[in-house]
Amino acid sequence: MFLVHVYPLLRGVAPHTLTYFSQVAYPRGAVVMAKLRNREVPVMVAHAESAKSARSRLRRQDHELSPIKQQAPYFPFHIALVSAAEKIAAETAVPPGALLEIFMGKHLVKEGPAEKEHSADAPTMGAPDRRAVQASIQERDEALHTLTRELLAQKKSILIVTPTRHEVMRVSRALSSIPQEHIVLLHSGLTARTLKTEWMRAQDKSACVVVASQSYAAVPRTDYGMLYLDSSSSAHYSREVRPLVDMRQCFEAYAAALDVPIVYADTVLDIAQHKALADGTMADVLMRTRLTPTAPLSIVDRRAEKVRAQVSPVSTPTLVHIQESLAAQESLFVLCGRRGLSSGIICGDCKVALTCTHCEAPLILIGPNATLKAPHFFCRRCGTRRSSEDRCALCPSWKLEA
Repeated sequence: MFLVHVYPLLRGVAPHTLTYFSQVAYPRGAVVMAKLRNREVPVMVAHAESAKSARSRLRRQDHELSPIKQQAPYFPFHIALVSAAEKIAAETAVPPGALLEIFMGKHLVKEGPAEKEHSADAPTMGAPDRRAVQASIQERDEALHTLTRELLAQKKSILIVTPTRHEVMRVSRALSSIPQEHIVLLHSGLTARTLKTEWMRAQDKSACVVVASQSYAAVPRTDYGMLYLDSSSSAHYSREVRPLVDMRQCFEAYAAALDVPIVYADTVLDIAQHKALADGTMADVLMRTRLTPTAPLSIVDRRAEKVRAQVSPVSTPTLVHIQESLAAQESLFVLCGRRGLSSGIICGDCKVALTCTHCEAPLILIGPNATLKAPHFFCRRCGTRRSSEDRCALCPSWKLEA
């Protein structure tokens, strides 16, 4: 007789670990069905021990243990993913089973796509090898295409994780020149039958490119050469439902357990990744600090027109473009990044900006309107108002310009 300690594969508020009696010492990582609250649920074995060695602990327990029926286990998770989930669970107080359940659809967990036992050796969790790609979508796709071909030439696979299923299709189009028999797509837009077929195909290939949305990135392969996190600054990686975790932390721990580099790629990386670049804990593969716009761009200097904002809030070229677009029945989007009659007030003599006396934020000019009979200086930070007849605090001069 054995004691089997398991992680229930349940979302939300689930128990961290449960213990059952079993006649079989199921190995670590095995998924079996167990009874929980009058229903059968999938559980993953954390470890098993002999019941003889735990007699004293069993006698002190005030409740009885339920048995697990003898059954054929399956192994849908790589042991590195199990170790990564345990590491993140310890840091975030989230049940490991709830983390593991994210990575796979319910039909895959229940049917058990993988039926071969993997190694139970705990992987070494060293410091992750982090790399960065910051460039436009076209340049990122070209860099990904090069990295993918290099890994396939080395007989290694690559796991490309995207935040949404729409990004999966974009990445697949970028890799269209690679033979399609080497590419496996996994996302929620596929039917259950197609998803299971692709899941099995991803495990049978000798070396392949797995492009998956984040919920389907648990393909238990042992030949990964890189984990590529596309659109890494996307807010979709931060879960808004339980378990409340940042999936980027899970993938970084997964890459560290696999002992492969993880690449963060986006048009503009977030501040945490820039901090890692500055500290030297992340290496840059491709960094574009100035992004080339893909659309025509023109900048209009309104000072050359000498037109007051009270007369026309937009420039003459902008008005002409709006009229042409409306005449051609085209859509138009106008973004105004300024509040008030002016974005700032400066002194015409000493060129010093007029600031708030409380928080020192730049003031803007507002009014007159329904509540203000005369224009006022207004602070957007603390809401302080000042009369527009105030002088410059430095000169003091009456020549204040918007």
